[in-house]
Amino acid sequence: MRTNIGRRLREFWDAGIRGPDFVWAATGPALEAYSKHPVVKMANDPGQTLTVSEFLNHARRMVVDFVVGRVLEKSGDGAVEAAVDRLDEATAYYLLHRNDFGLDDAPVGACILYATACSLSDQELIRDWDLLVKTGGDEAADKEEDETEESEEPSEESGSGNKVKLKPWNLRRSRSMGYEAPGAGRSRSSTAFIG
Repeated sequence: MRTNIGRRLREFWDAGIRGPDFVWAATGPALEAYSKHPVVKMANDPGQTLTVSEFLNHARRMVVDFVVGRVLEKSGDGAVEAAVDRLDEATAYYLLHRNDFGLDDAPVGACILYATACSLSDQELIRDWDLLVKTGGDEAADKEEDETEESEEPSEESGSGNKVKLKPWNLRRSRSMGYEAPGAGRSRSSTAFIG
């Protein structure tokens, strides 16, 4: 599976596919690998089978790691490959979002696709991680926001919800910011083999 998906990812990347479309392009090759076998078992617990959704979560994470590796490579950071798979889901999401949209408004649909690929939801990114804020996406809302003081936090209810954007670090107010992540202790270590 890893070889097949890795080869296809390089093909898609070389063809110029980027953004959330790239992340979802791996679904086909992943399902192809999964559907070739009557049973997919857990490598660390051979008595247990891997469901389609669990398998797709693994495949999506492989894709996210690939893309984040390319994003960090672009920044000139060395030894990227070894570090990428240790990033938590919220950090991976942040890097993908920041690379594609910066701190500007972004379509919520694309953000939902990225969030799902990182095993998160847009609501978790707003409520639990304090990474995103809903915006109206129109110029009036942007003007209004520019006129607010820097210390003011944007209201989640201020936008219509069709756009979101990353909150700057100085406007994030989560109590646990920098200390303990929501759902800490989740393991990404369950691996699968096909058989």
